[in-house]
Amino acid sequence: MHDSARWLSLDELEQSVSKTDFPYEANPLTGVNTTDAHAVARAIDTETRSVILHVPFAGWLLKAVGRDTDVMDGHLVYLRVLRIRLSSLLRRCPEPPRVKNELQTTDCSRSKPSCTSSDIRLHPEWECVTHDLNIGFITDPLADVFCHQPGYLNADEFYLLNDRFQRTYDAGQDIDPAATFRADLTFFRGIRDMPPASLASSITNKDLRCFQVSYALMLSEADGEWGRLLGRSWSHRYKDTIECLRKDLRYRDLLVQLAMCLYKQGNFHGATAIAEGLRPAACAPDTFQVEWTMIPSELRRIVEYECNFRACRDHLRDMRKRGKPALPFIFPIFREYQLSVESLRRHEPSSPQYEACLRRATSNTDDLLLSRSYPGKTEVVERIGSVFQFCIWF
Repeated sequence: MHDSARWLSLDELEQSVSKTDFPYEANPLTGVNTTDAHAVARAIDTETRSVILHVPFAGWLLKAVGRDTDVMDGHLVYLRVLRIRLSSLLRRCPEPPRVKNELQTTDCSRSKPSCTSSDIRLHPEWECVTHDLNIGFITDPLADVFCHQPGYLNADEFYLLNDRFQRTYDAGQDIDPAATFRADLTFFRGIRDMPPASLASSITNKDLRCFQVSYALMLSEADGEWGRLLGRSWSHRYKDTIECLRKDLRYRDLLVQLAMCLYKQGNFHGATAIAEGLRPAACAPDTFQVEWTMIPSELRRIVEYECNFRACRDHLRDMRKRGKPALPFIFPIFREYQLSVESLRRHEPSSPQYEACLRRATSNTDDLLLSRSYPGKTEVVERIGSVFQFCIWF
């Protein structure tokens, strides 16, 4: 844990935010087929997303805590001007009723930063309204993080989020256009303020709830959402690990201790994410001062890529046989389950190969449901088990 902290005054931060120019003369629909609602919505979202970085991160944060700045006012004015121009263009486009109807039902942008197209899409007469456009996808999470600190901000937290903000919206990088800014600082604050063992227990409880929700989604009609939920959970922790190392190398040893605590608690969902986050740091030892040999052998073993993380899967299977509770690193196990089911369907039910594939698929099912080994967490998992067994047979 580290007690030292630097603080930023909101007054000084406000003075540091300078004005910027917005591309008022740009026409985002140049070259766009205005009869294609998907193309129109994509062009609008691309333009609104491209000007996000015209406002410094400090401007967004100040807006989130209730302080207006000239640059944010300019941003909102630009979006209103953009909406007026787009409304005018859409009114003149061929077959406006059809395009309007498609815009109302199109969800071409999987992310929330659709500052303009969503408003045009939903407005019945293509007209502009005067209230502020939707910027809550950035300001609301920031308000949740910083609203309790009206006068000063922790400098490390500010610069960490600033770096994350730049990486999310930097148009010059090959980044998923559907990516949204994430303001969650739970992991960073935990590493900074909590003993590794206490933080590991908190993470394991959170991950257990995530598995419960994911398994419940598996029973719903949300196709693949259960896997995406677990994937986001794992990916966020992996990225948080790298961010902590970028912020301060003194967190290196604490991250290793945290991963070992998770390993000992049987949380391989969390332990593998942190170990994988330490891997790229070990590939750049001059920058991060992390050698792969500094990582305990137990952690290195469970993230070995060979044979679809075979060592990790074997270790989890051994824990299952010994009755030890565990949260699995589910993605290689699920891939192995899929391969087992595919192999099963290629053989006749009376063949020895079929029996061998059936045993393997059944074992994979038990591996996928390792979280049921935690007391009092079995009902939904048992229902999921029946779903997996159904998939094996059909």
